[in-house]
Amino acid sequence: MRIPKKVFIYIYHLKPPYIEQLELETGLYFELVELFNLHQSKFQFIPQFVPRKRLNREIENNTLDGIILGVHPVWFKDKKQEKFLWTQPILCDQDEFVSPKSNPFEYTSKDSLTNKNIGGVRV
Repeated sequence: MRIPKKVFIYIYHLKPPYIEQLELETGLYFELVELFNLHQSKFQFIPQFVPRKRLNREIENNTLDGIILGVHPVWFKDKKQEKFLWTQPILCDQDEFVSPKSNPFEYTSKDSLTNKNIGGVRV
């Protein structure tokens, strides 16, 4: 019987829907790792939450021993995708502003947020 190789999948977005409850390992990232493990047997993927600053430090020290899920080349200063090995995107998302039609909000720059109230997700 072949023992699968353990591979850590690092995640750092501590907000829904990516991570709903870290202690219970619920959220999209944990479900994706479960799906990865379900459809192959060569690797045993293990989700591991790591704060972004620690990921940056491990990348700088060349001690990162796994892969990072849910990232974009621009966020890791690799826009040309030359420093790291990148897969095709598994999902594309973006943060959006929602406003009433009667009082529409148009984001043009950070200055357009002046004197505005913003609601967000509490984690």
